[in-house]
Formats: sequence, C-alpha cells, structure tokens
Amino acid sequence: MFAGPPGAVIGGVAGAIFGALVAGAAGGSAGATLGEIVDENVLDNFVCLACEFSFGKTSGEDIESPFYES
Repeated sequence: MFAGPPGAVIGGVAGAIFGALVAGAAGGSAGATLGEIVDENVLDNFVCLACEFSFGKTSGEDIESPFYES
C-alpha cells in the first residue's frame, strides 16, 4: 500500500495481466506437448504408396522386423 488505493488497483491489474501471460504460456506449452504425443501415437500418420490407405502405429508390432506377417 505504498502508493495508496490507486497503487493497489494498478498492482492488482498488473498482477492479473502477468498471471494471465504466465498461465497462457504454460497452457500453450502443455497443449503443444500433448498434441505432439497424440499426433505420433493416435493419428493415422502413415500412407501406403500403392493404394493410399492411411494407418497409424500399432503398439507391439515392429514393421521393420523380418518376421512381421503382413
């Protein structure tokens, strides 16, 4: 309360703006990370060059393995 009531109002507004910026940056970073995980593991990221069928990664199957049955 160094500047009195006007200082408290200005400090409150400045704190709210700073808090919004910090929360927005944290939320954006978390959203980007989650989106990258979903993109890599859930969405259909691969396309067959012969028939243009799109498919995603299947857990537990190694498509590079010589013993993979198609």
